[in-house]
Amino acid sequence: MRIRGLGLGLVVLGWLWPLVGFAAGARTTVQETQIQGPAPIVASRLATSAYPKGAKAVVLTSASLAHLADAVTAAPLAALLKAPILLTTSDTQVGAATEATLKALAPRRVILVGAVDNPAIRSQLPSGATVVAYRGSSRYQTAFKVAEAVAGASGPLNHLYFASGNNQNLTDALTVDPIAAAERAPILLLPPGGGVPAVYQPLIRRARMIFVVGAAAKYHARLPHPLDLAGVDRYTTAAEVNQRFFPRPSGVVVTNAAFLLDALAASPWAGMHRQPVVMVNQDVIPGPSYDYLASLAGNIHSVLTVGTSGAILPQMAKAVASLVQTGH
Repeated sequence: MRIRGLGLGLVVLGWLWPLVGFAAGARTTVQETQIQGPAPIVASRLATSAYPKGAKAVVLTSASLAHLADAVTAAPLAALLKAPILLTTSDTQVGAATEATLKALAPRRVILVGAVDNPAIRSQLPSGATVVAYRGSSRYQTAFKVAEAVAGASGPLNHLYFASGNNQNLTDALTVDPIAAAERAPILLLPPGGGVPAVYQPLIRRARMIFVVGAAAKYHARLPHPLDLAGVDRYTTAAEVNQRFFPRPSGVVVTNAAFLLDALAASPWAGMHRQPVVMVNQDVIPGPSYDYLASLAGNIHSVLTVGTSGAILPQMAKAVASLVQTGH
């Protein structure tokens, strides 16, 4: 894999500025924004920025890595409901930042996805809000319940996305989260054994086009005419997804591939703005990510980097902004 090093530079810190227009023939002005902190805090900041006047609904899921598989399917549901995704600090604690954001957004409905559907979490929710839960007996059943809700409310099922339900490969589902959210298209998880859960069949029959993302392309079975979007690793898979669905975005969201919760927190915002999530390492841009970003040179107005202070070094935002301006 080709690895591109980063040049040193200062990061321009700020909030989520609007996109900046530019005259024909002039260099694009790229706004750099960095949001640091634990994933629940990042999700809260993005939610209040996206919904400054409050939200009618909020999707709540767990920031526990043990239940990340439940959370990765929630972005299309959140987009359909025009709702942000907030993360609890654990399966039983909403957490101070998320609790404050729930109060500020004042939602009429709180949608619980996965393990957060329990009495402890319910007792910490705003009084008066209607609570709706999607939780199955397994991550595959939970994915189906969420997908069924999305498909049932979004009209014709044009696209259906499949990704691995294996904990080691959840990056694939997070990669496709922004486009699934933008399209209001369901994401389903496949077990590593290669079988397709029988409960998925009604959605499979309805789908006009099926995409299988990443590692699941190696073992999926009994899917009719799937289109595989898979590379040799998570970076090439992400680049293939982004090249297909985001050939000319106005901005990019950058996270560290090793910190999956950061991508989870950023995906709803990325989907709302039809922007890709590009995965990097702490201080280098892997070759596939580099080549994709370079291909966008001259079209990008904003770069949002998301992650804890140790996930992405401060100069990363500057390096990515330079790359999408100059192509090198």
